[in-house]
Amino acid sequence: MKKALVTGANGFVGSALVRELVKNNVEVIALDRDGCNNNIPKNVRFVAHELSESSKLADIIPDRDIDVFYHFAWVGSAGPARADTALQLNN
Repeated sequence: MKKALVTGANGFVGSALVRELVKNNVEVIALDRDGCNNNIPKNVRFVAHELSESSKLADIIPDRDIDVFYHFAWVGSAGPARADTALQLNN
C-alpha cells in the first residue's frame, strides 16, 4: 500500500486530497494544527503539528517509508502577514 503525508490536511485542498487518497487505498498521515482535524476521516492518522516547528517533523513522524509528501500548510495567507517576507519564506 502506498503512503502519503499531507500537511494542511484539514484545509479546503488538503481535505479533498485526503479523501481522494483514502478512496484510492492510500495510507494517509494527515498533519495540521492542533484541533484542526474536523475534516479528517476517522480512519486517517492525524498528527497535530505547527508549521513553525517543521525542524521537529522527523521526530514527530518516524515513518521513513512515505511515498509522497503533499505540502498545503501555509501561514500568513491573508492580511498584513502576506507582506511579511520572513514569515512567507518560512512556509
